[in-house]
Amino acid sequence: MVKAKTTFSRKEISILCAQATDPDEVISKPAVGRLFSDVVESLCDSFLPRRVALYDRIFAQVIDYCRHLPDGQGMDDLLKRFGLSDERAILARKKNVEKMRKFSVANRKKVKKICVLSRVTIGADVAVTGVVLSKLVNIFPGVCIVVIGPKKLVEVFGGHPNISIKEVPYVRRGGLLGRLNSWVDLVCVIDEERRGLRPDEFLLIDPDSRLTQLGLLPVIPKDDGYYFFQSRTYAKARSGRIGELTANWLDQVFGPGSQKTYPEIFIDKNILKIGRACAQKLSHSGARPIVCINFGVGGNEKKRVSPDFEDNLVRDILNQGAAVILDKGFGDEVDMVNVLVSKLRAQGKIVLDANEGNIFKLAKESAWPCDVLTWEGGLAVFGALIASSNVYMGYDSGFQHIASAQGVPIVDIFFGAPSSLFIKRWTPYGKNRVKIVGGQSLKKDDVTPDHVLSALKKLLSEQP
Repeated sequence: MVKAKTTFSRKEISILCAQATDPDEVISKPAVGRLFSDVVESLCDSFLPRRVALYDRIFAQVIDYCRHLPDGQGMDDLLKRFGLSDERAILARKKNVEKMRKFSVANRKKVKKICVLSRVTIGADVAVTGVVLSKLVNIFPGVCIVVIGPKKLVEVFGGHPNISIKEVPYVRRGGLLGRLNSWVDLVCVIDEERRGLRPDEFLLIDPDSRLTQLGLLPVIPKDDGYYFFQSRTYAKARSGRIGELTANWLDQVFGPGSQKTYPEIFIDKNILKIGRACAQKLSHSGARPIVCINFGVGGNEKKRVSPDFEDNLVRDILNQGAAVILDKGFGDEVDMVNVLVSKLRAQGKIVLDANEGNIFKLAKESAWPCDVLTWEGGLAVFGALIASSNVYMGYDSGFQHIASAQGVPIVDIFFGAPSSLFIKRWTPYGKNRVKIVGGQSLKKDDVTPDHVLSALKKLLSEQP
């Protein structure tokens, strides 16, 4: 297995590339997992400049290897169109776009369209892209902003009249060539969005997107109007949340505003009303607090403490007199939450199940005699439920950033984090209060329901 380290042999990477592109999935699937988990994510999640530079060198070699495969012909043709003939050219361009570029205030009124690339994962999109959008809608009022990435972004950003979502899928758990060929689709979309516009009428913001493999792949000829945020090495100091760093970078590029920039999301107003109506009933018109919980770990089971921890935590919160909104997540997470719900019902707790099919009907009912509301469905409704809760609680995942963008206090459970710097970077950034529980330890005794309850009580005691 290739591990994150300070040096790699080219032969080692070539062997891994050969395995990751093998037609036999029995060979390719684990190799892709090793490449992205053990090498790419490990290097980039370190937030250390030397390791991020190592990622650039490794992935430039990966790109060059794949472009010469039969299925990489389209990628090779496009790289040649941008004048990138080899690894050296790819790395030289990346070094150039990392340099700070400042937008001229004199050109502000000329801009007619701005494209913003997705970070691909919903948590990073809210934590980083949400800050970018918050800044752009304020300094470019009325300008069309197109967010390019997964279709699900409509649920968190589609509620703003000037923001539209253009879908370019990126299969995070797909094959190596499939991930790289997403870039070919991306360039086609950007070519279409730029059509008919002069260079000074179009901007493109790349907040370290996986669609460009963290800036290694170009999207605009000569990088005219292209602004790249090197999120992993922007600040060398071992402090600062990634959302805060994004806001600082935006101030350097576009100039500081009269107020600090925080992440924003734009959920459809009608869906937000549904969330408020449900919270009103669950809280008995404000007579008891609501704790909104998601135990999702984004497929990374290293972040999970244990099912027993989750069972005991929900039970203890209910015994404190609070109501609970519990998201079922997706995939295997649904089955795990269903087991937890069965235990709650056996203990005499009243659980009401909500989903896309019945949520509108439930919102119109006069009252709910229940202790727990479960949700199984899309991001937008759960985001609206979070917005109407007193506290959000969960592991390090996307919903903590959705809560923060809406000003909801958070109990953030970090378990088995790769470093203390990783925790600092991914701590939610916003106007809300955040209590961190846990850390790098993998010992389950270091994160207990009592630790979480103590943080929860502190946050609830600070609210009216």
